[in-house]
Amino acid sequence: VEGNVHKSKKEKAGELSNIKKKKVVTQRCHLCSRQTEDIISHLSFYHSNSKQMKDRNQNKCEKCESVFENMIKCLKHKELLHNFKCQSCTLSFTQKKELENHERTTHARAGTSTSSTDKLAGYTFSYTCSDCHLLMDNRDIYDSHVAKIHKFLCTQHECSRKFISEQNLDSHLKNDHRIKFMQIDTHQVKMMPEGKSKLYQQLINTAENWVKSEEAVGQMRRVMSGQSNSWRHKAFFDKKERENVSGASVSKLHRLSNSSFFEEHESKEKLIIAHIQENVFETGLANADQYSIDRKLIALCKGQQAVKDRSFLYTSLVLIPETFIHYYETRNGMSREQAENQFLEFHIPKEEMNLDQSFNTTSTSFYSDSENDGDSSDSD
Repeated sequence: VEGNVHKSKKEKAGELSNIKKKKVVTQRCHLCSRQTEDIISHLSFYHSNSKQMKDRNQNKCEKCESVFENMIKCLKHKELLHNFKCQSCTLSFTQKKELENHERTTHARAGTSTSSTDKLAGYTFSYTCSDCHLLMDNRDIYDSHVAKIHKFLCTQHECSRKFISEQNLDSHLKNDHRIKFMQIDTHQVKMMPEGKSKLYQQLINTAENWVKSEEAVGQMRRVMSGQSNSWRHKAFFDKKERENVSGASVSKLHRLSNSSFFEEHESKEKLIIAHIQENVFETGLANADQYSIDRKLIALCKGQQAVKDRSFLYTSLVLIPETFIHYYETRNGMSREQAENQFLEFHIPKEEMNLDQSFNTTSTSFYSDSENDGDSSDSD
């Protein structure tokens, strides 16, 4: 009877051994290197989008973008000197080998597409990042690379690549999409031979609804009141900025208004401009006290003829750029600088673009900075 009730020592030892074996069966997560007994649950809890983003932001070193499993380890790491600086971006590292790994995984051939059997410097690549298509020959380097957030998205049609840094994205745009970058004042203008971006197409499809929304109208009225700190609004009071529209002395205000923004959507452009003129600009001036309209703008628009003369000009040069820059900020989560640059993209057909030195010379001449940027009093 006792034998039926109580298990033998051998059986108990066997069960204990099995329990111990189960406890030590773990698997290494390829994203964070943690050991876990249940890799599926681990990935779901720690690397789902919201949780992963939260952990990365909390326990991430801003200098080298290393991510730690807890805040204590992160703070200890931040106390170390980051003396090894990358020459291609703003990151710096505590060890030379970390810098070398970074340069190899982040900057080497980051914008190009190559098959997994290609060779570079004697290495056969066998690991490909699904986001940016970077090829690597070492699993640890690959694991480290794919664990980094690829937050810079390619905006070109039929391209879904994402990159770790803005420099890598720019390299991809130049090499794979033949996009030319040009500096106008402090802004980076993109010349697009393949047509404007996916983001532009999304905007143009909803542009009419956007300019009628409370959010857009409210922002345009803040621009007219001077509360939004718009440089376009301030520049409009300079007569030269307002009126220099042709020749080598074309003003910065006109150059950065992107008059070809609507491209072939002429009918949509007319409707949008007319709506903003009537429902934002002219209504704003008619109710200047209610909307706290800038006194300089009121003074510039005294009389019906003055309102008529300024209405189209102010809408085209100030309100159109400002409202669609605001769209990119709020709808696409861009910074002001990123939104400005996104607004300043031009479609230049390949046959007109002429990707050689003659194009660069012509473009530089057309976008000359020879105008006087100083304040100029109105004499109207």
